[in-house]
Amino acid sequence: KVPVFIPWYLIEIYRTAPPDPVAFARSMNKYEQSLWNNFGLSLDRIYWYHRKRTEYPTDAAMRAEYPTTAVEAFANTADEVFPSDQVEAMRCYCANAAESGIMEDDTFCHHPDGPMLIWKQPQHACEYIIGVDVGGRAASSDYSVAVVMTVPFKGEAPEVVAQWRGHTDHDLLAWNASQIATYYRKALLIVESNTIETERTEGENSGYILDEIADYYDNVYYRRSGEGSTAMRPGFHTNRQTKPLIVNNLVAAVRDGSYTERDSGAVDELQTYERKPNGTF
Repeated sequence: KVPVFIPWYLIEIYRTAPPDPVAFARSMNKYEQSLWNNFGLSLDRIYWYHRKRTEYPTDAAMRAEYPTTAVEAFANTADEVFPSDQVEAMRCYCANAAESGIMEDDTFCHHPDGPMLIWKQPQHACEYIIGVDVGGRAASSDYSVAVVMTVPFKGEAPEVVAQWRGHTDHDLLAWNASQIATYYRKALLIVESNTIETERTEGENSGYILDEIADYYDNVYYRRSGEGSTAMRPGFHTNRQTKPLIVNNLVAAVRDGSYTERDSGAVDELQTYERKPNGTF
């Protein structure tokens, strides 16, 4: 069986000519602008949507009844973390990667099926930061992802320039991330350490992987071991205190458009991210 989604704008009768097209075009909100920019809808369809929206108490209620995308159709609208219109506004900056490949000895090698995607090669005038989310090894597990972003410079918004995504052993992931960081001009490497610290050992390694990486790569993010402690440990730890800070900061970034996302898959995940009734995400 093949799933089929029919967006509201494919229904022929859903169109109304605006009485003043120029005035309406100037008054469109961000979501309505995204219908024009991202979906290529005509003003008569957008004006129909604009008028229909007045019959519903919230944007989420409107999108549940008249979805533009399949994600909107099946989203748990009461618990969405990122408003759909703000997420969709990010999608216009997404694009297919310019290059794909693998990392070998701190060098990028082209490969059509490689897990490393590059939108922009390293630039001498830029500094970079890399965030690594550790997933599982099995194909059914969460993906491990390493995202390369520019460090803001002279008021410019940071942007995603490269991404590694796949399933691999955690020690190989850590070493691969350090190679990517070296390639991107000795980028600051921030590895989420929860999974690695829980396991404490991977494959042939007998010690703590991030300590070994820190011995090889000298631009690794460190945090304090505990409250009141002066000892430092490599890696970022996501917990009850830090996760709300991460989410709240990202909510503001999506709302304000203060970073540029290139991967449409990341935008899809933002659109399906939920807050559960018990307060967890």
